[in-house]
Amino acid sequence: MDRLQEILAKFGSVTTSEFDPKAWEQFKVDDWNKTIGHRNEEDGYNCPICKNKGTIAKLLDNGNGTYSHCFTDCKCVETRNSIMRMKRSGLKDIIKDYTFDKFIASENWQKAIKEAAMNYAKNPEGWFFIGGQSGCVDADTEYFNGSQWKRIAEYDGGCVLQYDPTVEAATLTSPKRYIAAPSEKLYKISTIRGSIDQVLSADHNFAYITTKGHMQKKPFREVMRMHKENVQGFYGKVETTFSYCGNGIDLTDNEIRLMCAVVADGSFRKNLQLCTINVKKERKKERMRELLSGMDYKEYRKSNGYSTFRFYAPRREKTFTEYWYACNNHQLQIIAEEVFYWDGRIDSKNRHHFFSTDKASADFVQFALSATGRRATIGVDNRKNKPCYVVIASTGNSTVSMASTGGKNKAEITEVIPKDGKQYCFEVETGYLVLRRNGRIFITGNSGKTHLCTAICREFLLSGKKVIYMLWRDEVVRLKAIVNDADEYRELIDKYKTADVLYIDDMFKTGKAPDGSALKITGGDVNVAFEIINYRYNNPSLLTIISSELSEDDLLEIDEATGGRIYERAKAFTIGKSRDRNYRIKKAVTL
Repeated sequence: MDRLQEILAKFGSVTTSEFDPKAWEQFKVDDWNKTIGHRNEEDGYNCPICKNKGTIAKLLDNGNGTYSHCFTDCKCVETRNSIMRMKRSGLKDIIKDYTFDKFIASENWQKAIKEAAMNYAKNPEGWFFIGGQSGCVDADTEYFNGSQWKRIAEYDGGCVLQYDPTVEAATLTSPKRYIAAPSEKLYKISTIRGSIDQVLSADHNFAYITTKGHMQKKPFREVMRMHKENVQGFYGKVETTFSYCGNGIDLTDNEIRLMCAVVADGSFRKNLQLCTINVKKERKKERMRELLSGMDYKEYRKSNGYSTFRFYAPRREKTFTEYWYACNNHQLQIIAEEVFYWDGRIDSKNRHHFFSTDKASADFVQFALSATGRRATIGVDNRKNKPCYVVIASTGNSTVSMASTGGKNKAEITEVIPKDGKQYCFEVETGYLVLRRNGRIFITGNSGKTHLCTAICREFLLSGKKVIYMLWRDEVVRLKAIVNDADEYRELIDKYKTADVLYIDDMFKTGKAPDGSALKITGGDVNVAFEIINYRYNNPSLLTIISSELSEDDLLEIDEATGGRIYERAKAFTIGKSRDRNYRIKKAVTL
């Protein structure tokens, strides 16, 4: 209606002889240009010029007394195309998530890289390079996907559990990136009591609680050095619990408590929801009467001391299925308290033990305890014909230590060869993950190279620079496939050679062979790299950002001409050890 009134106000009283075609076309142009678009909802980028439509209307003088209008792409389209290319590669929500503020830098080495990246984004000069392994865990480490724990090597999409140390809470999130990289050796942490069980790479971001109670991260290489040099061992403690809150399940508090009894001791007839619980211990009889108070139930007291209770259960199930992971924190606390009335006992150290022959139920009980602040581990008792899973809940601190008073029995760190030759990790927004290995839950760090490089690109995009994103592993395959078609090859490679800003992500990272192993770097890979790098090296006004799992020495060993040019132009950081450097890389910093 407002639109119609505006048209009538401007042209409603105009006669045919008074009609101004130029004014009419200009009105349509102005009307389009002030209309609000919605492209920002897809890519997160707000453009004040086209108001997120991606096009701008312009008046055309046809030269014969008539006028028309046309649409041209706004300059933001190139920015949006760059964002979408990066998004399709797995870098989601670049504008919203990949900010410098969201990169948590708790250690000096992290602060140094972050500061350098921020300075480069503000005053770009030369190139920017971050190299070295991302730092990961072994194939048997598990992640939580919202309904179960799964081996990280078997990740097939979906959510993972990230941890936010600022609120000490965990939430499900889609990872920004899944990393599966080759690895020749990893390091296992184990303690005499079995409270820690982790297998990490030397450059993994190891998360720990300081003596002042703050969570920080440190390269595991540095943790190992400190642990060896200190008689008592590394002082930091590993956090094993978190706060978690699902959307809630449709049961009352009493019904949840009753289902804990059903899972432990209940049985059902055929397809009926009629449940039978047969118990002998007086505390269990009293508990059943409390829980069934106000419900329609029957109790049969037998001469052998048993009492049989019959009632209709809230749910017909004998295991804690994935349904239960939707519990909110209050409901999880109820379960963490109630389960020990039934399949539990308390030992001489006041530790609570939960027993179940059902692995899914044991996993859930451990999750409920950990998500409500109680450290819990899972073990297996194989003394009987069927394995029995034992969840042990500690009443003490939620953290575990690698150190020991007097240097006795401090954690042992041993070198291991990964059985599949790989290391794995996720990249998440908070920089912290909740993982598990051999029934031991722990909070740990994740990769950060991609975040900082993308944050630089984000600033460039917002300032109007045209950024071309090159995911090396995919694009080098395309280039090698068309190398014999001169025109097609030239068109594609020139895009990367001449881009005002080029971000090469995971340089020299290869794909997988049919047997799952990493492919070797070929002469074709080196040729493509040198052609791009050499052109940009000879045109110093072109900005280049590079991330790689390789160090400066690794690049030089692959091809000295390419590696040397990168480090002559770049402000370079390598996470991990480096050997002797050649003359070109005096500015490289090893962290």
